[in-house]
Amino acid sequence: MEILHVSEDMSTIFVWDGTDAPPASFSSNAIKDKEFSSLSVNTLLSRETLLGLPTVGTILRVSLSSHLFHLVKPGEWMKLYQLLCEVHCGSWIGKATNSTTVSLAQDDPLVQKITRIYDKRVSSKLGHIPFWSFPSPPGLTETDEDQAPFVTLMDIITFPKVTYKYRCIVRVVASYPWQVEELSSDGHRVLLTLEDPTATLDAFLCDQDAEYFWGLGLQNREILRTKWNRLVGIKESSPRKPPWIECCLFSYYADKADPWNTRLYRIFASPITQIPLPMATVKKTVRVAAAQMTSINDLIANFNTCSRLVQEAASAGAKLICFPENFSYMGEKSGDSVKIAEPLDGPVMQRYCSLARDSNIWLSLGGFQERFDDTHLCNTHVVIDDAGIIQSSYQKMHLFDVDVPGGSSYKESSFTVPGTKVVSLDSPIGRLGLTVCYDLRFPKIYQQLRFEQKAQVLLVPSAFTMVTGEAHWEILLRARAIETQCYVIAAAQAGKHSEKRESYGDTLIIDPWGSVIGRLPDRVSTGIVVADIDFSLLDSVRTKMPIDKQRMSIEL
Repeated sequence: MEILHVSEDMSTIFVWDGTDAPPASFSSNAIKDKEFSSLSVNTLLSRETLLGLPTVGTILRVSLSSHLFHLVKPGEWMKLYQLLCEVHCGSWIGKATNSTTVSLAQDDPLVQKITRIYDKRVSSKLGHIPFWSFPSPPGLTETDEDQAPFVTLMDIITFPKVTYKYRCIVRVVASYPWQVEELSSDGHRVLLTLEDPTATLDAFLCDQDAEYFWGLGLQNREILRTKWNRLVGIKESSPRKPPWIECCLFSYYADKADPWNTRLYRIFASPITQIPLPMATVKKTVRVAAAQMTSINDLIANFNTCSRLVQEAASAGAKLICFPENFSYMGEKSGDSVKIAEPLDGPVMQRYCSLARDSNIWLSLGGFQERFDDTHLCNTHVVIDDAGIIQSSYQKMHLFDVDVPGGSSYKESSFTVPGTKVVSLDSPIGRLGLTVCYDLRFPKIYQQLRFEQKAQVLLVPSAFTMVTGEAHWEILLRARAIETQCYVIAAAQAGKHSEKRESYGDTLIIDPWGSVIGRLPDRVSTGIVVADIDFSLLDSVRTKMPIDKQRMSIEL
């Protein structure tokens, strides 16, 4: 290690091992209430001293006994044997023990090699830190301050101007408070210890910034806990491994009379968002399931059916299972659905979020009765990821106001508010386009999903009547698949729900050529159908017949 700075009054030296890497992992047991942090950025070192420290790698603070101090001089390299390294309050520190020994290492070949590499990079003026020192952030956060310069933490703590905005890539190694329950308390004041390959610093999340960061206005505590666990890298039965995140930092001061020594940092314009998924096309096939069921006017009974089908899909290796419209409840008459409607953060949907998390599978829940007001609901298609987080939702745009041949009449608009936005999202089975049932008869929404939003898989959760299903169900689905060159997954309600309501069934999975590749042997039975989404086929169909490039704008 190179000796960077010697502080006898603190019985401490600051050393660096010559590499670019920060510590590899952290122990969750070491994270307690925030105390005085032990890395150099949080000491009283002067700016001149900080400017002399390496701009890459983790600088370790080492406590030495007095009899070893005569061996250490700034700028020299040494070898430390039997040095105890541990995490304290989220920061790595070194402690000399009775068995610790020190020897100088100027003639060590490995040390010479490391110093040559570092000196060469510094003298080449290629930048003080290689970007490969930062693992690519997984997209847990986004930043809204594009004009802020990208910098390292060492840049920030040595920058002469106290009041400034920055953008950086860091990871969270400690927090106060640590308990998730306190994160959502009044004031939302949270102190996070951030680290990058150059240094650590403490940054506050306060008030509106914290609310924007966590999304507290929209999330319940369970979702907050999931976001928190991902931020600090907590996984069940595995070592804590914080992910790299991108965030914006604002540097300011607490005392106008002494700005430099009262510097503080605040995270802003950095909301936690969904985690981008690996492109499904990297793996050429991925398995999906579609469920068929006969929902009734019993929330618990329907959930139990869904839970059983989810377990079947997970056992079959499916990454996502699609459920039909009205999966959670099918009332005997229209007003029944309004009575049981609730928001997406209500107990019914949260039960399904827990089911997704516990089963480690994505859920497409099409046609949930989302409360709008006392007399109306939204027919909402909800997608939940395998961590139990709602990734997206779509409100049915085309409402079923129809006189069906044979005497039955439906007026969905009497209790349902139509949606206004076309919705797509990334998933483990590709880019999904969300629709619901009667939308199927309106090709424009599917054209927009395919050609403007780049959908690969179209989801059509439905509850077709016996008459319309027998006449048009398969024809419409295959037409949507052919004209968009997308996979179509159509989970269907089936059988008799009550004396007055019966659904057609026939759950289908259709490929981009229009071929049916998944179908239950019984049109009205409860069960799942499983098929593989083949992205090589999708690419082949789109390449050989490039309709996206041949489309013409037609004005009448």
